[in-house]
Amino acid sequence: MTMSSRKTLKTRHRSRLVPPVWKNIAFAGSVFAGLLLSFCAAMLFLWKPNSQATSRQQLANTAILAPAQVKTDHVTEPDRGTTFYKLGQGQHLASFLQTHGWSKEEINSSLAVASTQVNLKKLRTGMSIGLSPSETNPRQVTLQLSHTKDLKLRTDKTTLETTAKTVEYPVTKKKLHYRGLVQLSLWESAKRAGMPPALIDQLTDVFAWQIDFAKQVRSGDRWKISVERKYVRGKPVGHGPILAAQFESDHKKLTAIRFPQSGDNARYYFPDGRSLEGLFLKSPVRYNRISSRFQRNRYHPVLKRRRPHLGVDYAAAPGTPVKSVGDGRVVYAKWSGGGGRVVKIKHNSTYSTAYMHLSKYAKDIKAGSRVRQGQVIGYVGSSGLASGPHLHFSFYEHGKYINPLGKKFPSANPIVKNKMKSFQQTKIAAMSHLSVNTF
Repeated sequence: MTMSSRKTLKTRHRSRLVPPVWKNIAFAGSVFAGLLLSFCAAMLFLWKPNSQATSRQQLANTAILAPAQVKTDHVTEPDRGTTFYKLGQGQHLASFLQTHGWSKEEINSSLAVASTQVNLKKLRTGMSIGLSPSETNPRQVTLQLSHTKDLKLRTDKTTLETTAKTVEYPVTKKKLHYRGLVQLSLWESAKRAGMPPALIDQLTDVFAWQIDFAKQVRSGDRWKISVERKYVRGKPVGHGPILAAQFESDHKKLTAIRFPQSGDNARYYFPDGRSLEGLFLKSPVRYNRISSRFQRNRYHPVLKRRRPHLGVDYAAAPGTPVKSVGDGRVVYAKWSGGGGRVVKIKHNSTYSTAYMHLSKYAKDIKAGSRVRQGQVIGYVGSSGLASGPHLHFSFYEHGKYINPLGKKFPSANPIVKNKMKSFQQTKIAAMSHLSVNTF
């Protein structure tokens, strides 16, 4: 039998052992295996780029987060090659320069000249100090005394002569607009608006004669302001005073215009020229609640008996600043029995006020001192007969107690006639800025 005949016989023998149905199954299995291998290969091909993309995204995220995680203590100015550092806690200028490779002779020469320009003992922690590269001659150290002022000291390495130069940088201004909707509180609305808290303090000061912000602000109130932001060397360094403001509450809208827009004599006025300022502030303290009102027959929580309560009690956190509600002269600032630490102020021939249970007095508050409206005169406490920290505030008219809540006091003077035209021009510009910042 030939070899080819044997192969043909084996093939026929196998075909008799494998039924046709199993042949079909085997064929289908081989096809499925082939498809499965192709699918896995395709997935592997697709998976690699995705993995690489994921890795790239992770690297990108790492690159974004890295600057926030790493604290840098110096910044290089490419223009002059000056590197700025921060003065460390308890560090003096001499030790700072020594740390950066200055010789004793160079340090002594620089400090001798610097001391004629600035009090070296008062250099604050965190102050920016710029140094020129160590190989330069003369060597230069720059003290950033303020946002607008630098002191530059140059010391010749050979002669050790030091010269000083003060550089003043101009302040540029740009008008900005903020607006907010009160949901939880006025300060929370300012935070959501991205506005610095100091501007909310300004806003409350602007309307302090018209609104008691401790009790009259409610959810749904709206506000907006126009203000100038200050820049020095292209960097923001704070805000100026509010130029115009609006506060809308319960469908009532108050508008304030600053006039003149700058200067110590600037005040806030309604659009018709009336002053927003009253003779007295609405309240002398930022309080949590009124714990006791003016009444003739009140149960005293400490004495446990009924007696007149001839004032208003403002419950507030210990140490909260207490402000004078008006201009005047301090009659006395001393301990007064159940009133504890008391400040009494005579505002004019008609009105006087008293502030009781203070924890301490503000600096320079004593009998005979002149005070301005809004000036801090003391701090909330519980001195004397007090069941807890609060301010007892008394108001006198011609020497007699009156209830200040709801009392209508005279307003400050309106715009005078010869300045009305200038005010109208200021008002038109201010209102246009406010209109840009719509509610």
